[in-house]
Amino acid sequence: MGSPVDDPGPLAAIAAASEAFSDAVPNVDALLAIVAEHISRATGDFCAVVLLSADGRYIEPVAAFHPDPEVLRDASAFLGVPIELDAAGPWKTVVQERRPLVLKIDPDNLPPNMAPHQARHMRKWRINEAAMIPMVAEDRVVGGLNLNRMEGSVPLGEAGLTLLENLATRAARAISLAQLMRDQKLTTSELESKVAERTKELTAANQFLDSVIENIPNMIFVKEAENLRFVRFNRAGEELLGFSRADLIGKNDFDFFPADQALEFTTADRETLGDRRLVDIPEETIQTKRKGQRILHTKKIPILDSNGEPAFLLGISEDITEARKVQEALLHAQEEAERANRTKSQFLASMSHELRTPLNAILGFSELLGDDRSDRFDEATRTRFLSQIHSSGQHLLQLINDILDLSKVEAGQMELQLQTVELGSLTDEVRSSVEPLARSKTITLFTEPSPELRLVADAGKVRQMLLNLVSNAIKFTPAGGRIQIRRRRVDSWVEIAVSDNGIGIAEADLGRLFTEFHQLDSGLGRRQEGTGLGLALTKRFAELHGGRVSVESEPGKGSTFTLRLPLEGPAVRASAVAAPLHIATRDLTRPLVLVVEDNPHAAEILARHLDNGGFRIEVARSGPEALTMARDLKPVAITLDILLPGVDGWEVLNRLKADEVTRNIPVVVVSVVDNPALGRALGAFDYFVKPVDGRALLSRLSEYTFTTQSKAEPVRVLVVDDEQANLDLMEALLTPEGFSVLTASGGREGIVTARSQMPNLILLDLLMPGVTGFDVVEALRAEEATRSIPIMVLTAKAITEQDKRVLNGQVAAIFQRNSMAGPELTDWLRRIVAKRKSS
Repeated sequence: MGSPVDDPGPLAAIAAASEAFSDAVPNVDALLAIVAEHISRATGDFCAVVLLSADGRYIEPVAAFHPDPEVLRDASAFLGVPIELDAAGPWKTVVQERRPLVLKIDPDNLPPNMAPHQARHMRKWRINEAAMIPMVAEDRVVGGLNLNRMEGSVPLGEAGLTLLENLATRAARAISLAQLMRDQKLTTSELESKVAERTKELTAANQFLDSVIENIPNMIFVKEAENLRFVRFNRAGEELLGFSRADLIGKNDFDFFPADQALEFTTADRETLGDRRLVDIPEETIQTKRKGQRILHTKKIPILDSNGEPAFLLGISEDITEARKVQEALLHAQEEAERANRTKSQFLASMSHELRTPLNAILGFSELLGDDRSDRFDEATRTRFLSQIHSSGQHLLQLINDILDLSKVEAGQMELQLQTVELGSLTDEVRSSVEPLARSKTITLFTEPSPELRLVADAGKVRQMLLNLVSNAIKFTPAGGRIQIRRRRVDSWVEIAVSDNGIGIAEADLGRLFTEFHQLDSGLGRRQEGTGLGLALTKRFAELHGGRVSVESEPGKGSTFTLRLPLEGPAVRASAVAAPLHIATRDLTRPLVLVVEDNPHAAEILARHLDNGGFRIEVARSGPEALTMARDLKPVAITLDILLPGVDGWEVLNRLKADEVTRNIPVVVVSVVDNPALGRALGAFDYFVKPVDGRALLSRLSEYTFTTQSKAEPVRVLVVDDEQANLDLMEALLTPEGFSVLTASGGREGIVTARSQMPNLILLDLLMPGVTGFDVVEALRAEEATRSIPIMVLTAKAITEQDKRVLNGQVAAIFQRNSMAGPELTDWLRRIVAKRKSS
């Protein structure tokens, strides 16, 4: 059975287990395992240690021991399995009453509410007594000792139970201390973890804030409230002010700005801190180190401490300099648009008068003539009426042309027809045009003698500019006045000055002088007629040439307008570097043609046309080279460009014809420049702009071999136009001169008539509905029978570069650079060669 209760062996073992707690080692699990082992070995019984949950609802076996491994293995299944206190039976009493409890157990008659696994354990190991001793610390039950005694075990006795209670008390204290230390350690660990996590979050937040501040395009700065020294600056602030952070931190405004401005900033900062509110400064100007003066939009915000006192001043400044410039530009543009609108409205009001005046004259006189059924007007009166109608029509046409020219310039569609212009003869033409008007006002026109001057320009535009300036001078010069025209060369420029002793112009009006649709004297009482477009057009035409027009004037003393144009014409993009021209055929039996052309691409195109036509080619790239090669090579013909560097084509032509060796060599002008420039540039043999000058048209027709004087039968001319009035006009103009006129009222009818009637010449309008003039040219040139009929373009259409490309090469007789009619040119050259051989 074992020792009696008072046997010192078991008691000593229990006491030894109790001593295990004397060191107060806070390893709870180890202590509880020691206690269970010592008690089990002392009593020979199964001993388990249970702990009470913090909420007092469960007990949980955490340590157990029995000398028999099989018993221990069977009982270990209970470890770690919480048991509700209500279902634990006696343990509820032990916990609530905080006293030991010893129960006798009949393993064959167990309570029905006992847990099944516990009941099996009791029956298997014949448990007949259970002792439960609470572990109490600081008036709180933390757990207990559980002894399951088997049959034959020695009873505990009072002494043993007391020792177990003492052991339980010590164990409770140790558990309580260990739990406290564990909780403290856990709390410390949690605190350290939370501190580390919070530190990480704060670091990330600071990094994010730093990144935001650094990447904001506006200047951000922070000043200490006490001394207004900078403590923070972002990259945008460095770039704006031109100082590094090392230069800025610890300094104040007086270290960077003028004293008066720094004092202004400091005063505003103190007021902001004192008011404890945000201040918005819409505009302030600062002087920066590298960017000069900048305009800033600044907001200043006081940063308060926990006591509500200002600790720092936050500033955010946006550089609005460029935005202000844009705003000012927009305002200026708006003002300009409004001014232009007012000016155009004023112009329309003026034009309503300017257009109605000639229209009224045309309508009035034509109505008088139409109603003259009783012949009340004699021949002289009718002639005067017709003259008035004609002059009014010319005036009306000029007004419309000025408006259209200005519109084309503004739209970028005005094209210059460049040629070499002899300034002396052009000035004489202008003077002849205005002399009748000058004589009517007894104004003297004087042209100052000058050396011969030539320039590359659009002759028509130069004539119009000079005419505008001289006409303007006559208009504002009083009777008996004097106008002087002076021409001179200044370096690579030509200057034409028109001076008068007229009314002069106030300095305040000079800036508006060349404004479109504007007349300086444009009030209700204005004395001079006109649309105010002449000077504006002159300015635009001069700029198209790469020149300019200026004015000097003094009220009451007169004005001087100076037109300045480049000698070599408007600047153009440089051509590609000339490359050697390689034409494979070098057959010396072929006739030689000298091509005079400085543009390598144009020279190659022309050379290949000639090579295909059976000619041998040499190329001269300048005037002097052309003269030398012409004397040395004696070609059968020369193709000559006019716009050559240095010595131009006209001078080359003069020297060729003056030289006995070269004077008989046929020369073909192949250039963008010709006379008449526009028609030759098209590739047609002539070009007229509606309304047609009848005398000029007849004069031009008389130059050709198919005129009425050279044939027994009249020359048949086909006029193709969709306007019946134009057809009637051409018929009335040509029939009295001996021409047989055929008419076609549209492109389709024109093609049919040309095929059936085979006229000697076609006068063709370009702008027709449906089948256009371009279509007519293409159709006629596609057929062998009609291909050789000469075509004269007769249109009011403004010819574009695209039009030139379409027409070039389609019309025979005249040749033009960059889109040459190769076959026609070679045919002509063959005829020249054949003629020379036959002679």
